[in-house]
Amino acid sequence: MTTILYSHKEKLIAYDSRITCGNKISSDCIEKSKRVKDVTFFFTGCPADDEKIIESYFSDGRDIDSRAGVSGFAIDHKERKVFLLSRDNCELVVDSIECSDSLGSGGEFALASLDHGKTARQAVKYAMTRDCRSGGKVRVVKV
Repeated sequence: MTTILYSHKEKLIAYDSRITCGNKISSDCIEKSKRVKDVTFFFTGCPADDEKIIESYFSDGRDIDSRAGVSGFAIDHKERKVFLLSRDNCELVVDSIECSDSLGSGGEFALASLDHGKTARQAVKYAMTRDCRSGGKVRVVKV
């Protein structure tokens, strides 16, 4: 899966670059962020759903396919805010985040590391040693 970590103290998102297919590593150099207009998106799960979710984010109704797996963060660079993206029934839910948070299979390891004094980059790097579905490079985007 992946590790995506928002550090509220540092005002940045750190994430890994691994994608897997079943128990196999498909790549360790995938870019997991997508910038559209003034918003950068970060997703876990199926990359095929990313475009649907981005389209829903910018539409008024925010309806999404009921099969779309939604789990991600969005940085609105104009507002300088971070949002959690989730799904309730067939609607995209966008909630402002005011504390550190994490997503993905390595998220709990990364968040615990952050709580114990690691920087966001160090925390994701540590999560990659504990979670076989996270790996590759650690990338960082400022809010």
